[in-house]
Amino acid sequence: SDHETALALGVVPVGVEDWFGEEPFGRWPWVADLWQGEEPEVVGERDDVNVEAVARLDPDVIVAAYSGITEEQYGTLSEIAPVVAQPADFPPYTAPWQDLTLQVGRALAREDEAQVLVDDVEAELAAVRDAHPEWQGMTATVADPFEPGQWAVFASGDPKSVFMQGLGFTTPPAIDEAAGEDTAAVVS
Repeated sequence: SDHETALALGVVPVGVEDWFGEEPFGRWPWVADLWQGEEPEVVGERDDVNVEAVARLDPDVIVAAYSGITEEQYGTLSEIAPVVAQPADFPPYTAPWQDLTLQVGRALAREDEAQVLVDDVEAELAAVRDAHPEWQGMTATVADPFEPGQWAVFASGDPKSVFMQGLGFTTPPAIDEAAGEDTAAVVS
């Protein structure tokens, strides 16, 4: 999702990781126009980064804010360009979307624009919450396929669950219990 923040700020990345293999380069419908006809190089899948591919792109900055980047990967990538890693105060993949957006905005020298994005999305969430008071106190579960026959069910601190909370839902406590220190519980 880091590339989506860059795109929303008017910066077209030269490379991306492909998370799902379903839409090339993360060209989901909601960001298709923001690519401005460019097709970035795929430099890895999830946290498996092809360092040589990144180096060939000669990037100005490497954004890995919503990631599970290791210290070793950080050190290696830092030899290529400055790296924006996940905020130190949060485990991998759990920093709030607002923090991630502002962090990417700072790295791209577009912090003011990033704050506008955050404010606009928070206003939209509030409008939806206000339009649907019946959602207050209801639970919502966010899950996606993990492996054949298994699903990752995301804990309350995961940004996807935080989004649902922004709409007024709560995450069932059993999910947090099952996830423990992880961002998700894997269930069959």
